[in-house]
Amino acid sequence: MDMIKILQSVVVHLLNQKKWTLSIAESCTGGLLSHYISQVSGASEVFQGGLVCYSVQMKQQLGVPTATLEKAGAVSQESATYLAERVKDQYVTDVGVSITGVAGPTEQEGKPIGLVYIGFSLPTGSFVREVNLVGSREAIQDRAAKLAMTYLINELKKGE
Repeated sequence: MDMIKILQSVVVHLLNQKKWTLSIAESCTGGLLSHYISQVSGASEVFQGGLVCYSVQMKQQLGVPTATLEKAGAVSQESATYLAERVKDQYVTDVGVSITGVAGPTEQEGKPIGLVYIGFSLPTGSFVREVNLVGSREAIQDRAAKLAMTYLINELKKGE
């Protein structure tokens, strides 16, 4: 079984075990994380849905304040936090995950290619992981989605 299948299956299994539901807000990954989760048989028990909020306007519609987008930027820890919390609220789930970053081919908001923020909103609180990835646009997107699953698994396993 390849790594992606393991990650997908473990995320769904752990969410099922906790009886928690998941929603996702994605920017630079364009729905890839949602795609990965939805490939697992039984994912419909825990995965409520995902939103691709690629543009600044979509981020605003989801509830990221204009002031945050103007000061910190769409690619920021602050935006990732808001996205995770707002998608969790909007979809009425236990867990919200967000991914915002620069996949390339050029910098965005003066931020380098490969800078990605992965946000989490769980019943235990919210936090963001900042990562710097290398590779092609597709590789950055894929690595960001896999890291989001890895970090989520680590959080879901806490307290076991």
